[in-house]
Amino acid sequence: MKKSITIVDFSHLNMRNLFIALMQAKPRKKDGLFVTEDFIQFHKSLLFNSLQFIKNKFKNEIILATDGQHNWRKDFYAEYKANRSKAKEDNEVNFEEFFEETDKILEAIKKNFPFKVLSVREAEADDIAGVISINHGEEYDITLVTSDHDWLQVQAHNDIRIWDPIKKEDRNLNDFEKEMIQTDFGLISRFTIIHSLIGDKGDNVPTITGFSHFTDNFITYLKQNGINTDCVKTVTAMEIYPELVENYDIYQKITAGKLKGQFRDIKDIFKTKPYGEKKAQKHCENSDELHSFLDSHNMYRSNFRRNKTLVDFKEIPEEVHDKIMKEFNETEINYDSNGMLEYFMNEKLALHVSNINKFYSGKYENKKENKLDDFLDF
Repeated sequence: MKKSITIVDFSHLNMRNLFIALMQAKPRKKDGLFVTEDFIQFHKSLLFNSLQFIKNKFKNEIILATDGQHNWRKDFYAEYKANRSKAKEDNEVNFEEFFEETDKILEAIKKNFPFKVLSVREAEADDIAGVISINHGEEYDITLVTSDHDWLQVQAHNDIRIWDPIKKEDRNLNDFEKEMIQTDFGLISRFTIIHSLIGDKGDNVPTITGFSHFTDNFITYLKQNGINTDCVKTVTAMEIYPELVENYDIYQKITAGKLKGQFRDIKDIFKTKPYGEKKAQKHCENSDELHSFLDSHNMYRSNFRRNKTLVDFKEIPEEVHDKIMKEFNETEINYDSNGMLEYFMNEKLALHVSNINKFYSGKYENKKENKLDDFLDF
């Protein structure tokens, strides 16, 4: 009988509870930032409520997948999630303090709670779930707890249950999305082909057509500087290109909404060429359709290769895969009910002190025996 495990997208769970805490705690501000101590205790309470719910719902080994500090994708594509860094800078949360508190929570969980915490410096939570589910899904009965659309791709490879903690329901790929297509890039599911074609706005992965076509304004500017080609691949490879961009002073104009007519802080260099899911579905009907489209522009094939590397879990580097599996195989659960009680009391989480028995489930190799278990084990 296969071992049953549940992998939780801890990073997503942590952030979701942060923003709920901010809405409900209504913290003060100091120097333009929310005062962390005004909401962090409530955040901890919400987070442990979520973990307690998950523990009791799935009643198996719970793995908390976390994001490492140096994502391998940023080495491959420097703009990966660059939009999130900007968003954090503009946010009113003191993320430095918040992540310090998160690290303390994870250390307490590792030491005392019935959860396995996995963290690899170069990996995202996505990578941890992807490696275990795709490469070892036949060895384990796996449930993934996430609202992240990216994780659905694992269902094209193995029978994996995905439960959405926001919608409180299972999510599944349809037969069209699961079907594998033989391509020049190997055998790929339609879901992953579509994902590679349309990119991922949340992760700053552009569409297949993104950054492939210059605007009329920029083409005119190039001609004024003696450059008579509008081929993006050719122009961006020129030694003079950074200087041209630096000296170019036309910015994108907002064309709709309350800010219509104002300018964005983005230079008007590349056209926004719409490309959505309907077009992607058409282009992945079969291999010929896909490659005909990729060959229709001299940048589409390299753009697809870039996007596939960023979104396809099968592209996770071997060294990252090996580090994840080492952590998975060697990390143990260190359950200590007295330690849990002490943590909740020190953090003044009274509700969890009275409901501590709800975290207890199963037998643990590294469980510390103590009198409190007489109360918990029933």
